[in-house]
Amino acid sequence: MDASLPTTVAAVVVGAGPAGLAASVALAERGIDHVVLERDDVGQSWRTKRWELLRLNNPGWMNPMLGTQDPHTYLRGADVVRRLERIAGHAPVLTGVEVREVARRDGRWRVRTSAGELMARDVVAATGGENLPRIPPLARAAARRRAALRGRVPQPPAAARRRRAGGG
Repeated sequence: MDASLPTTVAAVVVGAGPAGLAASVALAERGIDHVVLERDDVGQSWRTKRWELLRLNNPGWMNPMLGTQDPHTYLRGADVVRRLERIAGHAPVLTGVEVREVARRDGRWRVRTSAGELMARDVVAATGGENLPRIPPLARAAARRRAALRGRVPQPPAAARRRRAGGG
């Protein structure tokens, strides 16, 4: 959507992936003024952070927001992106807008972005969390035990050693 950043809205949705667009649809159905802010393109993770042949992990009957589909199908990434783009075409999505800070001020949220600031009553964080490796404690302990038996001390992947806020 080619539009400028509003100065005040009832709600800001951060992220234009499946969760952010679902939030936008729900807000619109309730007549709530909102904007969806996306730092990249709609469905960016599905475009660049997924294997080419990866399919959605739940069947069509569980994804009515993505439109008509066989109830037993598992959509491919490219199909998911096309369907997300269709939904975004009817939503107040601003792409290329990075959210840099969200802070409470005078009972509202001040959202500082790469395109300026806006105020909102509510903020929905829909940035995702699936792009960071998560190693369950039990698996980590088992890896340490195996390595100790071999006389080595395992190092976590570089991404697991960093801390990050947000998930997108």
